[in-house]
Amino acid sequence: MAEELRGLKRCSFSRRGFLGALGLGAGGLALAACGATPAPAATATTVPAAEATSVPATEAPATEAPAVATPTVVPTPTAAPVTAGQTEIIWWDGNAFEEYMAFWDEQIRGYSTAKPEVAITIAHAKNFDSFVTASAGGAAPDIYFMWDGAEPLGSWITQGLIVSLDEYIASAGYDMNDMTPGSLKSVQYEGKVWGIPELADIYLEQRNLKHYEEAGLPVDPVETLDVLYGHGEQLTQRNDAGELTRLGLSLPTSWWHLWQWLWLFNGSLYDEGAQKVTPEDPGVMRAIQELADHYQKYGPDNIDRFWSSQGQGFSAEDPFVVGNVSLRTDADWMFDVMARYAPDQAFEEVWDVFPVPYPKDIPEGKLASHISPYPLVLSSAGKAPDVAFEVMVWMQDLERTVQAGAYMANVPQTKSALQECLIRKTGSPGWLAAVDFALNAPNQRAFPVTPIAAEYSDRLGQEVDLIIHGTRAVEESLTALRDELQESLQTVLEQA
Repeated sequence: MAEELRGLKRCSFSRRGFLGALGLGAGGLALAACGATPAPAATATTVPAAEATSVPATEAPATEAPAVATPTVVPTPTAAPVTAGQTEIIWWDGNAFEEYMAFWDEQIRGYSTAKPEVAITIAHAKNFDSFVTASAGGAAPDIYFMWDGAEPLGSWITQGLIVSLDEYIASAGYDMNDMTPGSLKSVQYEGKVWGIPELADIYLEQRNLKHYEEAGLPVDPVETLDVLYGHGEQLTQRNDAGELTRLGLSLPTSWWHLWQWLWLFNGSLYDEGAQKVTPEDPGVMRAIQELADHYQKYGPDNIDRFWSSQGQGFSAEDPFVVGNVSLRTDADWMFDVMARYAPDQAFEEVWDVFPVPYPKDIPEGKLASHISPYPLVLSSAGKAPDVAFEVMVWMQDLERTVQAGAYMANVPQTKSALQECLIRKTGSPGWLAAVDFALNAPNQRAFPVTPIAAEYSDRLGQEVDLIIHGTRAVEESLTALRDELQESLQTVLEQA
């Protein structure tokens, strides 16, 4: 339990990615550690055409954050029956926050305004296990929105729970080339497309400018890791006992933040052609070794003690918000966090962002960016797949995507929507820096789609935690992990 708590204290999960930890086995512990509040139960609404309205552009939340920090309780509408002659499409997602349910209901129900012959029944708070169980029992929805992340995608493909979208895409003439490269990579497996991303996350370095000013450091964007390390050391503060009171530089050691770190070193986690996992790749090993060196420099116990004394993320006690961390790698949701809990800390006056620095001897890592998407997938058990796919494409509408990105402080998944956000100058203060990076980052990467992606990400995170705390050596640990995961992958592939 102590090790689990240690890892979770460092987590910076998004409102959604954090819930993804629940779907991948972290359970209520992650919930308590990251401070999220789930809705008490799933809600289901059949959206009648008479009540359906789309969200006007003028109502899209742009620069103002919600007035309250906790999720707003939204009344659950009474489900209306599907009328004769209507085609019912069942939509499930893992959204367990009532604050967001009303927004997405309003987005989705707009389809029935345009197509009153279609009724969409929406059920929220349906996690990954719910979808798998329902699929096994013949009660799967038509569309599942992977609210908690794309990690189970490969497993669902090999289990036959979802279908390839290539034929539907060709028939509809839908242009997948409008997707950002990282978003598209995240839904491709063996040359086919298995999902349509609905928003995504991208990662940047968040910096406290006041700390820089106090230390007399230049505030130009930092390009290479050696400079970042030096700044982190100068910004770190200790008490008389040598204990950390301010961490100048927090390096990513878990979950999606960790993948961003690996790509900076041009690491590779999977050889698709050979169908082999490669956690022992030289770039991966060096990236993790540098994390271990960082921990040893400050002392693993000292760093753990520091994190155990910090408040929860996504709250007014967030370590960056209160000034106890000067530099950290975080995703686009940081702009929502700052708007909610630190509206007096003006962007580009008190804090700013820049692309995560790379090792100066690895030019391939320059401007490397991890993309974490949230795909819509089409169930293989759906009763009206053609209509369901039309709903999925309809959700990609430019207006809806721009509104959703600004509301969620996630970056849009399409180039056209990203460009439109820049034109409109919408979103929380600073959010457009993430939008611009998502549109123009030349080196976008994604966690590989494999049948064991969830297991892979979970186990690699566990090994990294052991390595940075001096319990395991990098090469020994990652080589053993390769053998373990390859055996697991081979078993799944043989059974598929």
